[in-house]
Amino acid sequence: MVYIHTLEHAQAALKAADNLDIFVTLCTPPGAEHYIGLTSLQALFEFAGRAYPNLEYSIVLDCAMDVALAHRAILMGFQTIILDSLGPENKKLKQIASKSGIKILNSRLTIDILDLLDSDEPYTLCKQYYRRSTNSRTK
Repeated sequence: MVYIHTLEHAQAALKAADNLDIFVTLCTPPGAEHYIGLTSLQALFEFAGRAYPNLEYSIVLDCAMDVALAHRAILMGFQTIILDSLGPENKKLKQIASKSGIKILNSRLTIDILDLLDSDEPYTLCKQYYRRSTNSRTK
């Protein structure tokens, strides 16, 4: 999984995955939707993906604790969402997601996540990360 902060990050992550012919999961950092906006994020991922029409990848939107944001993301068609506050009070949101085939994860995955925030060479970093991740899964 790779935290994506910019279009350049998304393009680099997808290019590296395409070159290695592997599946990759792109994820927004927690709460990024607040400063980038859902529409901008959707456009970012769509634009980046156009260059790799045959590449299989997934997008995870991390809404932190914002239930209203998660609801809007579901309505916009995001398929996998992380929501920290998925308690019983959010029964309606769970129903909406379930009917739409949307996955809601109630915590951040405890796997190795590559964060490209301060990377000057995101493509190279992604390629190294994918190779390391692929090697550790095949051993």
